[in-house]
Amino acid sequence: MAKKNETTPQITEKQAKKALNANKKKAEQLLQNEKEMNKFLDQVGDKIGTVSGFKEKIKDIPLIVSLIKAYIHKEYREIPVGSLIGLIAALIYFLSPVDLIPDILPGIGYIDDLTVIAIAIRFAYTDIEDFKKWQQEQEQKDSEKEESQLDDVQ
Repeated sequence: MAKKNETTPQITEKQAKKALNANKKKAEQLLQNEKEMNKFLDQVGDKIGTVSGFKEKIKDIPLIVSLIKAYIHKEYREIPVGSLIGLIAALIYFLSPVDLIPDILPGIGYIDDLTVIAIAIRFAYTDIEDFKKWQQEQEQKDSEKEESQLDDVQ
């Protein structure tokens, strides 16, 4: 039987929830300032581009960023503020260079970030799924509008 690698740092669910709670106040403040939020979301996007080895694990972050942008631009408001704050708090943790497992540690530095994000996603899962449906409906409407405009030109 394979022995668990005891040198790999772990983060408990309790620690991850504590990290989310620690960032709630800052998340609330960001939510009130569209300019700062846009700047913050750009930084999250930049960091995603630098993360290697975890691309599959961070695939939901761009969706979360899109959801937050749609909310702050008043395009999509069908999400409880508590869910939104939890997602923003998780992104604050992801962006922070100071966390439970330093991001600079190769291969393991993002384990804590991924755990915190996973817990926020689990908390807001239904809200994220509703946003995905809404996003698909918007894309369908845009596609139909473009087809209609092409028909008008011909």
